[in-house]
Amino acid sequence: MKSVLIRSRIRHSTAFAAGFLLGQLCFIAANAWSYWHMVIPCEDCGGGFGFPFDWYRVGGYIGTVSMIWSGLVADVIIVLFVSIGSGWISQRFFSSRNRLTFEEAETTSESFTTHPH
Repeated sequence: MKSVLIRSRIRHSTAFAAGFLLGQLCFIAANAWSYWHMVIPCEDCGGGFGFPFDWYRVGGYIGTVSMIWSGLVADVIIVLFVSIGSGWISQRFFSSRNRLTFEEAETTSESFTTHPH
């Protein structure tokens, strides 16, 4: 019975990790897209990138480069909440499809112990 429960826990944590990673990869892709499509309209103007908030500013006549720390902190907080949410959703989705009840796990483990191959 322990092996069935251990496999169930591994499946739950793997599903959560996959959803968590997928949430982070989406934000990494969005920030890369924001960087690649950054538009600086004129030589004196600056441009920034980041998703959903700008966290890096570049450009201007002098060529200044600066980090926008409030945007970076806000982005990290949003990424964490969205990643935890997507991990939780994927865990619920994948674990509800193949979930064994406690009674089914006992029956399965008893059948393995009473009928060896």
